[in-house]
Amino acid sequence: MSFTSLTFAIFLGVMLLGYYLISKKVQWLWLLIGSYVFYTWSSPYFVVFLLFSTVTTWAFSLIMGRLSDRHQKWLASEDGNSLKKEEKKAYRKKLERQKRILLILCLICNIGLLAFLKYTNFVIVTINHFGVELPMLDWLVLPLGISFYTFQSVGYVVDVYRETALPLKNFFKYALYVSFFPQICQGPIGRFNDLAPQLYSEHRFEYNGFIMGLERILLGFFKKMVVADQIAVFVNAVYQDPSAYSGLILGLATLMYAFQLYADFSGYMDIAIGAGRCFGIRLAENFETPYFSRSITEFWRRWHITLGSWFKDYLYYPVLRSGWCSGIGRRLSKKGRKKAAKMLTTVIGLAITWLLIGMWHGASWNFILYGCYHGAFVIMAVVLGDVYEKIKNCIKIREENKIWQGFQIVRTFFIVTFGY
Repeated sequence: MSFTSLTFAIFLGVMLLGYYLISKKVQWLWLLIGSYVFYTWSSPYFVVFLLFSTVTTWAFSLIMGRLSDRHQKWLASEDGNSLKKEEKKAYRKKLERQKRILLILCLICNIGLLAFLKYTNFVIVTINHFGVELPMLDWLVLPLGISFYTFQSVGYVVDVYRETALPLKNFFKYALYVSFFPQICQGPIGRFNDLAPQLYSEHRFEYNGFIMGLERILLGFFKKMVVADQIAVFVNAVYQDPSAYSGLILGLATLMYAFQLYADFSGYMDIAIGAGRCFGIRLAENFETPYFSRSITEFWRRWHITLGSWFKDYLYYPVLRSGWCSGIGRRLSKKGRKKAAKMLTTVIGLAITWLLIGMWHGASWNFILYGCYHGAFVIMAVVLGDVYEKIKNCIKIREENKIWQGFQIVRTFFIVTFGY
């Protein structure tokens, strides 16, 4: 069900009408039913994968939560209080080991399934380039939105593991968190502590919020249908037969593609956020005028914000804190090279993160190179940061200078567009 179709407009109208007419206590249940109707509309087959992700992440988080509760109750008991400090520490380590095993199993089930569906044929094609003739698995179909709801549900499990979120016992309420229809296909990727309380709260009709939501939806329609879809006519014509056009036209098509991509993706986000606002639910913003960024690092703080935040919290920082990565840093620090240790571990974390960001965007080498391309600029900004500052000070460039800021914006936009 496309967001820009008449079917979706009717569906959203029915959902909103029912939402505000039924009892406030079952509004969340109405949203759950509607979300599964919306998702089933694309393919009943895809629902199997959505349910698998929902059931596994809910079950594993519930078990981890019960382990933590049992640990707290036992420590508060007479037997727990009688333990020495070292014994309590050992007991805590045992609990962490049990929870870590559960987390790893959950990640294998969900990230493993996503990787299998998304990358198996890519791996086969790559291997076949070396003269091997492996058959393609043509029956593999990537379910709608699986990358987004997998990341959202896995993030919840990690939060429960870290004890920054409480496990939700009500399976159906959790199913709504995973499947909320405005965001299930392309995001934004929600965080449990931010989104879940809104989904389960009682919402009365608020005229101002409702109108703001409709305005945001209309803005999304304009971006998608008037801007992105019209630019796509020119861009697609050029790139379907690039040899028929001059370098100037190819460059113009690439430039226009940058605006097409932004209008298309941010337009979708506007519709999703606007629809959520109509229900009294505030979804996370995903764009903040990214083409006005003054560096690649800033660009990725303002483009697909929830994805970048997810990778930072659930991949980049865990890599830095991992035993093998922190071990590299400690070995260098012992040799008196603390600055080099910090720099190296940061570069390792960034390199892994950007490689996987590229892979997440698509199962082909151009997407992997796309991630490495942007990652290289981010890493250079870290490694050469002091050099940049010295050069700026040497030629007396001030950050508040408007001409310099304009140059930075144009430079960053060129780097991004060249990457496209």
